[in-house]
Amino acid sequence: MKFTPIKIIIIILIILVSFHLKQYLKKNNKYEILQINDEINNYEKHFNENLPLILKNHNIESIKNKLSTLTIKTNNINNFNIENLYMTHRNNSLLIFGETEFKVNISTPDQYKYFEFSKCKYPVEVLNTKSNNFSSITIIIRPGNLLFIPRFWIFNIENTSKVSLLQSDTIFSYLFKIVHFK
Repeated sequence: MKFTPIKIIIIILIILVSFHLKQYLKKNNKYEILQINDEINNYEKHFNENLPLILKNHNIESIKNKLSTLTIKTNNINNFNIENLYMTHRNNSLLIFGETEFKVNISTPDQYKYFEFSKCKYPVEVLNTKSNNFSSITIIIRPGNLLFIPRFWIFNIENTSKVSLLQSDTIFSYLFKIVHFK
């Protein structure tokens, strides 16, 4: 079998897409919260742990400039007011921040069995509860702090009067969302 340049490029693309799909579908089902106190140059390594991450004393504008180099789309949603609904997302990253203190309840992806997807159209996917038997932990976010919610985790925001979201997608997360990988 002769390897033409086209075949080599196709093989490389398949390997590259497979690697990114594996990372995209990776789920972490343990309740562990990471924390970064000082600004760093690359957050992607920490985002890829697929664990909630608190960024203390961080500015959202500086984080925007340090997202993945493959980022093709960012969406900043100010005054996101969707209190007491359960949500999830399939973006490359989702950061929640606010001007006042608020609480976020989070559940691991293995808790999906207690939820069903709603038909509501929001910037995030809304879930309806089938049962209240799911487990979750509550994180208090203070002004000046950001919370990274891993892809596929379930979350609910309390006290949402001044809460904002920053969503970002890489070329791969954008394509995988279109194909609807879960």
